[in-house]
Amino acid sequence: MSKRSLYKEIEVGLREYAANPATLTRRKFPEPDPRAIRQTLNLTQGEMAALMNVSVRTWQNWEQQHRTLTGPVKAFLRVLEAEPEAVFRAMQPMR
Repeated sequence: MSKRSLYKEIEVGLREYAANPATLTRRKFPEPDPRAIRQTLNLTQGEMAALMNVSVRTWQNWEQQHRTLTGPVKAFLRVLEAEPEAVFRAMQPMR
């Protein structure tokens, strides 16, 4: 069994990209739906805003699509949707 070399894989990938940048594969992820995620978790807008450490107004703007979600917010919502228990555990105050 051959040992995997991440360095070598990265090097090969960079060389391939340098030779032809059009070959870069971009992954598209579905846009998270803040309202649906909040409702699935059975949280109020205030509770969700507190969890995200943002104002209620910011949360409402995201739900109503008056403001676009940034990359980190999208990532957090995806994790929250997929693994809510892990997020709630991680967000507990340190003892």
